[in-house]
Amino acid sequence: MKKYVSDLDEKISAGLMLVILIIAFLNVVSRYFIHASFSFTEELTTVLYVLIALLGAASGVKHASHFVLDILTNIMKPNMKRVCAFISDMVGSIICVIISVLSVSMVMQQYKIGTVSTSMHIPQWIYGLTIPIGMFFLAGRYIQHLIHSIKELAKGGSNA
Repeated sequence: MKKYVSDLDEKISAGLMLVILIIAFLNVVSRYFIHASFSFTEELTTVLYVLIALLGAASGVKHASHFVLDILTNIMKPNMKRVCAFISDMVGSIICVIISVLSVSMVMQQYKIGTVSTSMHIPQWIYGLTIPIGMFFLAGRYIQHLIHSIKELAKGGSNA
């Protein structure tokens, strides 16, 4: 169970990419055979891409594959690297939590207003949910990384 949950963001991303691939394929086939495309595909794939981007960012945090300034970290001592990693993870966590809270507020506002999407006439707040969901995963990964940074910082301090 723990393995399934630990890769949940990556599995959701893979599933969403498969959905986008199927939609795009069906749209191409319909254009070729019936000379018409589905009007909803652009709207739906755009929303799914937003969620995939946020889930991909969460996966990047998990695998520590975001861009770093190696020129600075390579000249730092190990303890300073740990401190910088802690600060980076703390700032990332705080930003993600703030954006999560603001995005939930945005979704609640969209729900109150009651706007609908142009092509599919789906309530806009449903599309808006992609941001809090993605930010939930991203914040979770940053917090996991922050906990790891705290442990590394404590371990480094006890060795000094």
